[in-house]
Amino acid sequence: MAKQAIKLCNKDITLLELRGYSRDEVADLMNAVDLCLLTSFSEGSPNVIKEAMACARPPIVANIGGGPEAISHMETGLLFEPGNTKDLVKALKSLIEDPLLRKRLGGKALLTARERFDAEKCAKRILGLFKQLLTEKSYAKKGN
Repeated sequence: MAKQAIKLCNKDITLLELRGYSRDEVADLMNAVDLCLLTSFSEGSPNVIKEAMACARPPIVANIGGGPEAISHMETGLLFEPGNTKDLVKALKSLIEDPLLRKRLGGKALLTARERFDAEKCAKRILGLFKQLLTEKSYAKKGN
């Protein structure tokens, strides 16, 4: 689907597929591209979206699974309906033809990645949740 959409854009676009690369290589590769495209029909919470955001690359993601949970449409990336090539082409063209939009979405994506996906911040949120659950459980055991 990605190759078909790129062809329909009528632009000189190089497609870089990130399959089989190590974590160490991903940041360098992500920094070498202008945007990230994820056209999967089924996803959980793919790391590639978070990696793109952490490199200030606006992701274009199918509106399924963890995609809409990770990005906000027109804020930190773009969503398209799975299987809708016209929708995907429109999203691609908008970021290819408007470098200011690409930069704005990429900047907000980076800020969001730092706030929501930073390992230390995630660990603190999880620890806080465990503490809250233990406190509630302790409170419930006392018969209150």
